[in-house]
Amino acid sequence: MVFDENYEDNVYDVIKDIKNNKFRDFFKVFDPHVRVAGRPEDVKLAREKVKQLLDTRSNRVTMKIDVSYTDHSHIIGKGGLTIKQVMEDTRCHIHFPDSNRTSTVEKSNQVSIAGDMECVERARARVRALTPLVFSFELPIVSPSQPLPDINSPYVRQIQEQYNVQVMLRNRPKLHANLLVVKGVQWEVKATMEATGLLMNYMCGPLASQTQVQMSLEISPMHHSVVVGRGAEQLKVIMKGTGTQIMFPDADDPNIPVIKKSCVTITGQIKDVYAARQQLVGSLPLVVIFDVSEEACRVETEAATKLMQKHNVYINVRRKPKQGIASVVIKGIERCAGDIYEARRELLGGKEPVITAEIPESYNIPSLGSSMPAFGAFNPFSPSLEYALSPAPLSPVYGACAWLVSPQPRPAQFHYPTLSVPNSVVYKNQSWNPMSNGADMGVMPQPMMMQTYQQVADGRPLSYWLHFQV
Repeated sequence: MVFDENYEDNVYDVIKDIKNNKFRDFFKVFDPHVRVAGRPEDVKLAREKVKQLLDTRSNRVTMKIDVSYTDHSHIIGKGGLTIKQVMEDTRCHIHFPDSNRTSTVEKSNQVSIAGDMECVERARARVRALTPLVFSFELPIVSPSQPLPDINSPYVRQIQEQYNVQVMLRNRPKLHANLLVVKGVQWEVKATMEATGLLMNYMCGPLASQTQVQMSLEISPMHHSVVVGRGAEQLKVIMKGTGTQIMFPDADDPNIPVIKKSCVTITGQIKDVYAARQQLVGSLPLVVIFDVSEEACRVETEAATKLMQKHNVYINVRRKPKQGIASVVIKGIERCAGDIYEARRELLGGKEPVITAEIPESYNIPSLGSSMPAFGAFNPFSPSLEYALSPAPLSPVYGACAWLVSPQPRPAQFHYPTLSVPNSVVYKNQSWNPMSNGADMGVMPQPMMMQTYQQVADGRPLSYWLHFQV
């Protein structure tokens, strides 16, 4: 943008036009980047005017969650249709790591959601609800002369149509076994589990009751210590409570390829495998990052420590005196997302409305009795550990956490968020289905690139540049 002497009128007219017309939806979803060129004193005044008119950061946060990279393309949808719908409905920008498209050695599970706090929570719940749900089981061993099961039989096709699942057959020649894979979606979990049970009875006959189900889940190695707990105590609680076997790869084993070090395998009965999966997902770290003015966030170390102890979160405040703001990072666990939101609200003086987290009850880890009576006493982000409030950036590695079992959330009613994705995008009997083999990673919409001006309107050389985000 280039403005003349009447910069105040120019800024007001241009930004008003942008907000009220064709770029209105753009600013709802993306962070607008504005570049102003002119004399230093004019640019500073224009900067304040633009920030005042485009005050998108007053309640804007960035959330980082872990979603299996193998699920990203299904959540995004063909051509990005599914995730675009979610972004429009929630008025958030959802970013999936670009490096996953090209890297064959290492993948990232991190998904970032940016927007207003309430909208970000809605978007998080929608992303979780759109996550594919995949069960697999081995078929009984038969002689080589016998044909493989027909997954195109009328009965199997009927199950696929009725329960909205996809059925695949994978041959495992080294193990002399065949694996049947049933793929559904999280927000239709009951239908997916019921379809899996029917297919087990159909394919395995009398051996169905003895056949175990398997599920894979990608958890970043840097988060293994958070999920399993000190001495693997939390993992033991989950396995004992669900009766499942959960295998975490050794992240320090040089013989395991990097891309395989995040693959966690759960084995057991259908309902138990799903219960274990939910408890693992609920134990994943959740991070909320936001900027506030120093005046709005004058918090002392003692007050921040009390908030951390009260809500079982870790708070880091990094002040930026030159910019007059403070960058705040609050870490917790996904099943306790409500505590993270409440810690943020109290940190900001309790002026914002209470945010209700849509967390399913299945994320909770039930107590096994007197041996583990108090889950809330152990927290990977507790201030009583080695953490301290400091201006230093947070380390992404959580391996130093000394804890047993992560905290449990406060009781709250849960319901799956309403999905307004068009039928043509979601359901299998329409033109495209995120469960189909042809689902590919669509191109994510990118923020608009602002033109770089070389000189101001009257030909004067530029004396000052300012590139900022509002």
